[in-house]
Amino acid sequence: MARMSLKEAIHILEQRGYSVTKELVGYVIRGNDGSVDIGDGYKVVRIAKTYTLDPPTLPKEKSYIEMLDELYSILRECHREISDLGISVAPLGTISLMINNAKSSWGYCSRRGTRFTIKISRMTIDLGLGAVRNTMIHELLHTVPNCMNHGAEWKRIAKMVDEAYGYTTSRIISREALVSSANKRTTH
Repeated sequence: MARMSLKEAIHILEQRGYSVTKELVGYVIRGNDGSVDIGDGYKVVRIAKTYTLDPPTLPKEKSYIEMLDELYSILRECHREISDLGISVAPLGTISLMINNAKSSWGYCSRRGTRFTIKISRMTIDLGLGAVRNTMIHELLHTVPNCMNHGAEWKRIAKMVDEAYGYTTSRIISREALVSSANKRTTH
């Protein structure tokens, strides 16, 4: 049996009365307050106050540059969300992204002077857009002054972002916990 195409998945959502638009973060679905299962591995994942159509994983055929370009789009959107809360996140021009093959962490933020590097692992990318966005928010919070570790200030800021947008930015150790936290936002 042939796998459902993205075009077919969008058609199903539109037939059910949802508004589907192509935006920087992907296909955004509006008009739903809960999860939508359209079958064949596609699911709707809540991103901020909208929902995105999230295939089971990002396509494997994407090149490193294409994946990095998509990550930069996610970075810009997550940066805007944090900034909109009045949180002093590092300027976008001081943050660079990398994709790595880490097996023991979903993401990592390092600082050298006033510049930051956020590394997102391929295994996080393989979990889909919800996991990537949750990890990106977590790592971006490390660029806030006095938040390079998971101390009291980082936890205070993380709680503020979680409450505003439905993320779960706490330290996540297991794959199941990361997938669960990304999926929890589907029902907010």
